[in-house]
Amino acid sequence: MFFLFEVLFSIDDHRFWNNFANDQDTESRVLNIVMNHEITITLERIQEVFKQLLVLKYEFELSYREISLLLGMKEETIRTYLFRARKEFQKKWRYLHE
Repeated sequence: MFFLFEVLFSIDDHRFWNNFANDQDTESRVLNIVMNHEITITLERIQEVFKQLLVLKYEFELSYREISLLLGMKEETIRTYLFRARKEFQKKWRYLHE
């Protein structure tokens, strides 16, 4: 007994080949994923208050003033804490890459 099935499906050739055509884009995507993972690991290793401040400043792109209003702290205190947070992040980042 012989069965013949006709399968029809459509592939967007342009989109398909664009996903594989540019190795530089693929490499950039992979490096971006790795970098984000390393940033997450580093953030997990610093004090919670520092982590929160860094996320507010760099992920949510809030100004010092906006962060100070949000947290009910003086703007100068936010600047000082963010300075310390960046220093601690750098220290942990270097340790991760030794």
